[in-house]
Amino acid sequence: MSVHRFLDAGRSEHSDSQFINIAAGKKVAQASDNQTSRDVNVRHFILQNPRPEGPEPRSLVFVDAPGFDHIDVPDDEIIATICEWLRTS
Repeated sequence: MSVHRFLDAGRSEHSDSQFINIAAGKKVAQASDNQTSRDVNVRHFILQNPRPEGPEPRSLVFVDAPGFDHIDVPDDEIIATICEWLRTS
């Protein structure tokens, strides 16, 4: 089974969760209006491809990464967290 992964990363005040919810067509990721989110975890959401026939992947994995310019965590630690998730997933 083929799987495509989409990593959405950006600055802390941009809501990657809202993008994932729009792509899913329903609320699957907790979106925050708080621009100083302290969440530094990588979360992923497995969605079924709405058109699974043909060569497209049957599953789509949307990865919600912690934002850069984080209030408490330097960018190099955020990058290390993302790299570790990618290495072990």
